[in-house]
Amino acid sequence: RKYKPLKNSKISKFRVTRSLDDDDNQEEI
Repeated sequence: RKYKPLKNSKISKFRVTRSLDDDDNQEEI
């Protein structure tokens, strides 16, 4: 996994989980 540490920890949990399906999702945030 190449996920960048998101600034918002609250959203990060939701985004990181969704990034599994959308690889660009985590990068946009």
